[in-house]
Amino acid sequence: MPAHVTFRQATLKYDLTSGGSGTSTSVTLQTGPGYGWCQFTWGYQNPSTSATVEIELTSGLSCTIEDLKDVRGIFVWFSPGTFHVDHIRAE
Repeated sequence: MPAHVTFRQATLKYDLTSGGSGTSTSVTLQTGPGYGWCQFTWGYQNPSTSATVEIELTSGLSCTIEDLKDVRGIFVWFSPGTFHVDHIRAE
C-alpha cells in the first residue's frame, strides 16, 4: 500500500475464501518512518469456506495504539494454497 494510512476505526476486516485447505490467518502492519512491524494474533479459517476475518485493533497488538497513527503497509498472511482475499477495510 503506497499511501500513508491512519486507522481511526477499531476493527480491520477482510473477506477470505479458502480452497480445499484450511489456513491460519494473520495481519502485520508496517508503521512509522522506521517501518517497524506490528503483528496481530493468529486465527484459522476452515477449508472451502468464505468468511470475514476480523482483527481487533485495540487488543492483541505487538505495538502500541500510537503506532497505528502512521501505517505504511499492510501484509495479509495465510498458508500456501488457493485463497481469494477481497475488501480489506477498517471499520
